[in-house]
Amino acid sequence: MAETTYSKGLEGVIAGESGICQIDGQNGKLFYRGYNIDDLVKNSTYEETVYLLLWEQLPSASELAEFTRNFRSGRHIVMPIQDMIRSFPRQET
Repeated sequence: MAETTYSKGLEGVIAGESGICQIDGQNGKLFYRGYNIDDLVKNSTYEETVYLLLWEQLPSASELAEFTRNFRSGRHIVMPIQDMIRSFPRQET
């Protein structure tokens, strides 16, 4: 019979594999498609990062402009929802 081994917590346990991100838990680092998330936060827009996740590379200026136009056109919020959002209190009570 094979011997069963146990790890403390989830140490050394692979919960899943991803081609999108890499986690370096020892050093507190997260990478998307090979780019350090800290660098992406400081140097790229939300749309650039989404493009990176979808197409595995950062976009050129023209690719980003087209992607941003298409991306923004797909997130229209209908007037009743806009009205509802506007009715929310501006500050927490």
